[in-house]
This record gives sequence, structure tokens and C-alpha cells, in this order.
Amino acid sequence: MTAMTAMTASGRRLWNERIETMPREQLRELQRDRVVRQVAYNYAGSLHYREKMDAAGIRPEDIRSLDDYTHVPLMDKDEHRRVQERSLAEFGSPTALLACAPPERIVRISATSGTTGMPTLYTVTAHDVGVVNEMHAREY
Repeated sequence: MTAMTAMTASGRRLWNERIETMPREQLRELQRDRVVRQVAYNYAGSLHYREKMDAAGIRPEDIRSLDDYTHVPLMDKDEHRRVQERSLAEFGSPTALLACAPPERIVRISATSGTTGMPTLYTVTAHDVGVVNEMHAREY
């Protein structure tokens, strides 16, 4: 059975047909909407992301397109580790500066293996778990 003819247990060919067959223009609009919403969420919820965007002169309302998103500053693992250390020193938690969700919504803390340095930690909400599960279902 090839990937194109594989069926789910329910007999469906695709996991989420609405998303997986969406016209490209509609998909780009959905991606834009989600990026705009995510940038605003990170800015509102995380002191580090807010400081980083403020330092770059970017406000969430400046991000109105996927092209605008290219102006949002990125973070590499070395910076992530430095922020964890600062967060631990200032707030007693390595995730306090980076977490966008309030502590009562965090259901898990995941980490990289740390094979090249201190592991980097990522907070996860129940919503995040659902998004990742959906992503993996479509991927497989």
C-alpha cells in the first residue's frame, strides 16, 4: 500500500482533510493569521520575548503579513540557555522568562537532550499537546 492509498482506521485517506486539501491562498491566510496571533501571544506572555521585540523596535501590531514576520528576531540555543540562567537567577525558575502561558496552564516541561550544552527547556500547555498531536497525525 502506498502513502497515497493508505487509509486511516476510519477509512479516511487523510487525517484532516479540510486542512490538508486547503487551497494554497487560503492556507497562506491561515498561516498569516496564526503567525500574527502567535507573535502577539508571545509578546503579551513572555518578558523575554517582549524585551527582545522591544529592543528590535517591533510591536505585535507591526506583524500583519508573513513578510513582516521576517523582522521578528530569532533566538538560538546559546541565547536560550543564557535566558534560562537569567530566569533561574532572577525568578528561581529556568522557564519564568520564556514561558508565554501562565504557570497554572503549563502541563509539561520538555527539554532537549543537551548533547552540546545545557538542555534547553520548553513549557507545554494542554493546547500545545493537542497541536503537536494534530501535527504528528497529519505527518504520518
